[in-house]
Amino acid sequence: MDVSLTWEYVYILMHLLALPARGTEEELWQHANAPESGRHLFVSPSLQTLVTKSNYNKTSSITGIYKTIIRVIPHQVSEAITILLGMVRPIELVAILQFQCSTPAQAQKITHTYQTRLFATMGLAWDSERMSSILRTWFMQHLDVPFSMRLHRQFAQALQRKFMSYKDANPMAEAANMALGHAQRVAEMNYAIETEDLAVPRSLQEKFEAVGRDWIEWHGIPVGAEKK
Repeated sequence: MDVSLTWEYVYILMHLLALPARGTEEELWQHANAPESGRHLFVSPSLQTLVTKSNYNKTSSITGIYKTIIRVIPHQVSEAITILLGMVRPIELVAILQFQCSTPAQAQKITHTYQTRLFATMGLAWDSERMSSILRTWFMQHLDVPFSMRLHRQFAQALQRKFMSYKDANPMAEAANMALGHAQRVAEMNYAIETEDLAVPRSLQEKFEAVGRDWIEWHGIPVGAEKK
């Protein structure tokens, strides 16, 4: 099993189907809490699948204002993530510590990365450049289009506006815009500088989850677990 390649496919599916985030947001995602920051991966009881919650946006470092955004992950992708984190990563970590670490400090750093960061392989956390390269390679190999992360986000925005254009009076419209990064203002999603506070009013969480569900189902993919 090629662990790195498997994670690349999982990342591609997440990015394409879960209303794409910016790479500078995705590279910070954590699956577990750390002393300096909280996790971003949660279970949605209503959708019966995983969601990401993060409050990074491109103006945060300038304004000090953080807007929490929820992105829905299809259930089948969530199952793959659960297996990779729960079963594969511990084995990979043991192998890396045994064969690649030369100092206790290096072992401690890699262990911390693997126990917290969502996207990490070969002893290293992914950065946005690697994520964009993974997407660009996939688009060139399978669709023969030179889409980087930025171009794909713009394309996804155009698709959302064309096929999921909620009416302005619909309260879901602002949540849809915010999830794709082109809203002007969402008052109750503005928070203070506390970046670890991922609390979202229940009404807004429901709207985000509904938009994420609509986006995934628009692709013809089930969101939650299929009923047997």
